[in-house]
Amino acid sequence: MRTIVITGASGFIGRYLHAHLIASGADVVAVSRKSCPGMLHVEEYDNSPDGDVLIHLAEEPDRSLVNSAGEVYLETSANLVTALSRRKYPRLIYISSGAVYGDKRQYPCKSSDAIVANDVYSRAKLINEDIVLASGGAVARLSNIYGNGMAANNVLSHIIAQIPGEDSLKVRDETPIRDYLHISDLVNALEKFVRSDYCGIINVGTGVGTSVRRIAEVALSAAGQTDRKIVSSGSLRHTVSTNILDITETNSVLGWVPEICLFDGLTELVQSKIG
Repeated sequence: MRTIVITGASGFIGRYLHAHLIASGADVVAVSRKSCPGMLHVEEYDNSPDGDVLIHLAEEPDRSLVNSAGEVYLETSANLVTALSRRKYPRLIYISSGAVYGDKRQYPCKSSDAIVANDVYSRAKLINEDIVLASGGAVARLSNIYGNGMAANNVLSHIIAQIPGEDSLKVRDETPIRDYLHISDLVNALEKFVRSDYCGIINVGTGVGTSVRRIAEVALSAAGQTDRKIVSSGSLRHTVSTNILDITETNSVLGWVPEICLFDGLTELVQSKIG
């Protein structure tokens, strides 16, 4: 049985992936710089143990924090990925982001489409992708992942935090369109990716875009509060910010498609919030 090492296993995705792989019967070593039950504590991730597969999740997920860190973050994250790639894991999988496609295309982005390094966050992802691919590894570019336990500082969490309620539901900008994937679908895809021999880039999303306003509408519907107004504090944009991932190639390579529709996923979140 292959040993799978996960860095950043105490994070949102890492926790779900660890549990999913264990349940599937895999031999998993969960690695974290935090002291967590059932996980291997390390001071630095380049001290992670050997294994047959390394899934590198140990990066700062907050885009604003990465951008504020600037060039220091670029150097630190690239040095870590370089060190891990030199460890010669038989299979190295880097978890990247669909943010590298930018937000100007009004159609689902393919892995072969041009990339857009317009901030430190996307530059770091692309630099690290190149390091991993040059070492014979593979890359998964993720859409917006949601589920219980996700970070509080995102649009979807901000909407859920206002349910239940009586006043208008407030959003900063109702127009951006994003690709939202449930965490359960993500870990299913990553398990298939781990078990495959594919060395290249895949997109992991739904292929469907949903506006912030529609997210708010679905959340209110799930809570039975469709009478509440949705108020956007931002001005309308001339061009709608859009980021959707094309998963045609992912389906071909892995035989995977997402199973949880957005309404069901949001209903789960809302019901867990209101009890």
